[in-house]
Amino acid sequence: NFSPKGRLVVAKPLDEDSLLDIAIEAGCDGDVLLEPPDAEADGEAARAVVLTEAAELGAVQGALQGAGYDCSGKLVNVPLAPQEVSAEDEEANFGVIDKLEELDDVDSVEHNMALT
Repeated sequence: NFSPKGRLVVAKPLDEDSLLDIAIEAGCDGDVLLEPPDAEADGEAARAVVLTEAAELGAVQGALQGAGYDCSGKLVNVPLAPQEVSAEDEEANFGVIDKLEELDDVDSVEHNMALT
């Protein structure tokens, strides 16, 4: 199972206290989490990643941009129960994911593998 979340990639360093202040000022009631960026997935310019409730993505993005933080956001599905897999299974699973992403009708593929 997955939980829908808003995911914002921020191009400027951001600390948790600043994020919480910005989210509170934006009127957010849900959780707002700060994560380190993944250079491969988020790009070299990414300095922080913010996860928020899906319904609050626009409010948090607008508040961050209003506070001078360039960011881009999208909706993602976060696994509720990540599964540990062996390196061999991880490689095989990513092979299947790559093949699925090559299909014209597929925009993205979500998985619940706990990556190490």
